[in-house]
Amino acid sequence: VQCTMHGVAPLMIVNGPYAQKVGVHGGNGCFGPGFRANATIGRAIRLMLLNMGGGIPGLASATVFGSPIRYTACLTEHMARSPWESLAVSRGYAPDDNVITCAMVESPRLHFDDVSTEPERLLRGIGDSMASTGSWNMWFPSNVVVAMSPQHAGLCAKAGMSRADVHRRLCELAGREQRSLKRGGNWRPERARAMNVDPDDDDFFVNAVKVPEGLHLIVAGGMGPVTAVCHGWNDSSRAVHGVYDV
Repeated sequence: VQCTMHGVAPLMIVNGPYAQKVGVHGGNGCFGPGFRANATIGRAIRLMLLNMGGGIPGLASATVFGSPIRYTACLTEHMARSPWESLAVSRGYAPDDNVITCAMVESPRLHFDDVSTEPERLLRGIGDSMASTGSWNMWFPSNVVVAMSPQHAGLCAKAGMSRADVHRRLCELAGREQRSLKRGGNWRPERARAMNVDPDDDDFFVNAVKVPEGLHLIVAGGMGPVTAVCHGWNDSSRAVHGVYDV
C-alpha cells in the first residue's frame, strides 16, 4: 500500500464503547470532515505512514493520484440506527469489546437508490457497484467495504433479512460475466487463468468477493437511500481485526 500506483489506504472501522467515548462518528457525513476523533486518529496513522514508513508521493510511493482517504480514514458504525449487530460482533467479539478492523480500500463511491422497495432489487444494484471493470477486487482476493445507510439496511431488515443474509447475498450478486469485464478495465488472460477462469469462457460469472471474509459489511451514515462501496486492492494486503487496549 505504501509503494503502489493505486490510491488505496488503510480504512479503520472502530467498534465498541471506547469509540463512543472519544467521539468517533458513524452517522451523517462520517466519511467527511467535521468530526475531530475521526480526523485525528486517521491523520495520526497517515503521519506514521509518511514519516516512519516513507510513503511520500514521488519517493517511496508511486501513487498516481492519491485519494482523499490518504488524508484520514477512520469511522465507526451507526449502531443507534443499525438493525443488526456490529461488524465486530458478527466476527465473534462481545458487544463491549473495543475492536478495530483495518482494511485496505479505495475511497467510497456512492450507490444511490431511492427506488427499490424490496431487498433483491436493492442488493442487485449494490452488487453491480461492487463489480467495477477497473477494480482490483475483480481479479484478486481482496477487501471490499460496503457501508449501508440505516435506510438501506432497514429495508432489508424489515423484509426479514439478517446481517448474515445480506452479506451472503451480496457475495452472490456482486460480479460480472467475463465478456463484460473484457470490454474495459484491467482484464488480462493471465489474470483470468490465475483465478482458475478460462479466458475464453465469456459466460463465466466472475465474483467481486472471492472469499466471504473479504466483504466487510457495516451500517453507517445518516438517513437516506445511499450505500457507500469501497473497492479493494490486490491480495498482497489483507484486512486485520482485533481488540485494542485503552
